[in-house]
Amino acid sequence: MNGNVTAELQRQVDWLVQKAEEFGTYVMEALQLNPGSRDGSEGGKSGRNAERANDFGKSQIENLLAAMNHITSLAELELFVRYQMGRDDKRQGWAKVGDRFLSILQEIQHRGGEDLSEQDRRQLHRLMVNRFLLYWKWQHTYLSNRKPAGSATPAWRSSGRPQGRYGR
Repeated sequence: MNGNVTAELQRQVDWLVQKAEEFGTYVMEALQLNPGSRDGSEGGKSGRNAERANDFGKSQIENLLAAMNHITSLAELELFVRYQMGRDDKRQGWAKVGDRFLSILQEIQHRGGEDLSEQDRRQLHRLMVNRFLLYWKWQHTYLSNRKPAGSATPAWRSSGRPQGRYGR
């Protein structure tokens, strides 16, 4: 990897972490997922529906990470997400959060790399998307499995957005 690409990626890390934290929380709220509840005991969901809802983030992130290994441009990833949105006829997943995800992809493609060649800029943006997906995965795992001690309320609901690395 080009040293200029690596340096620019490092400059974008905090922004990517912030976007992933915000998006992870947005997904939980938009889909009204109940972290830690696989038995349907919270939120009025039952059995398999609760499990499916809680798995949304994990499954979708894994699918996106896998897709990144097979695509040649971020336009393909956008098309894949729009395809997923179109398949979500019950509006319980991508149809609710897909537009926000696509807007983050657009933001990524307009950040950094002004001094890079077109090829290096494309590489930077792919790396940024990979990092964003990884950070979203971490945030989703955190939010899905964390409840404050002695509380039935998920951490992401009780205190708003969880504090990030720098107390944002």
